[in-house]
Amino acid sequence: MADLGFWSIAQENPASTALVEPDGTEISAGDLLASANQLVYGLRELGLQPGDSVAMVLPNGAPVFELYLAALQAGWYLVPINHHLVGPEIAYIVSDSEAKAFIGDARFAEVCQAAAEELNFPREGRFAVSGDTRFKTPKSIDFIDEMPRDPNGKLYKRKLRDPDWAGRERAI
Repeated sequence: MADLGFWSIAQENPASTALVEPDGTEISAGDLLASANQLVYGLRELGLQPGDSVAMVLPNGAPVFELYLAALQAGWYLVPINHHLVGPEIAYIVSDSEAKAFIGDARFAEVCQAAAEELNFPREGRFAVSGDTRFKTPKSIDFIDEMPRDPNGKLYKRKLRDPDWAGRERAI
C-alpha cells in the first residue's frame, strides 16, 4: 500500500487545496508543505533538536497547521496555549514545557511579551506572527495574516529577517 499522510499527498498533488483560511483564502498542499519545511529549517538553525518543545499562542489559521506539521516532521513537542490566558499563566506553561521557541500572534503580543519578559525568555527564541514589532526580534520568523502571493496566486516564501541587517534576508 502506498504511503498515506499529508507529506505523500502534498508531493503527489501539490495543487490540491489543503486549507481554507477564515477569510476564504485557499492554501494548496504544496504551499503548506513548503511553509512547514521552511519552519523546520529556520527553527533547526536556532538549535532546536528532536524532543524539544515549541510553545504557541495562535488563533485558528494556517500558521497553526504550518507549525503543527513542522513539529511532526522535526520531532518537536508542540504546546498550544489558549490566547485567553494572561501573561503569568502563559509564562507558567512556557516554563513548564521547557519550550525552546515561543511563537505568538501579534494580536496577543501584549500578553506574550509579558510572559516572555517574566521568564527572561531568550530573545532569539521569540517569534511574532503578523509582524508585530513589539514581540518580533532579530532573526524572527515573520508570518503575516494575509499570506503574500505573487500575481499568479503562488505564495511568496517566508523569510528569516534580521532588522539590524537590512538587505541581508534569507529564505527559510
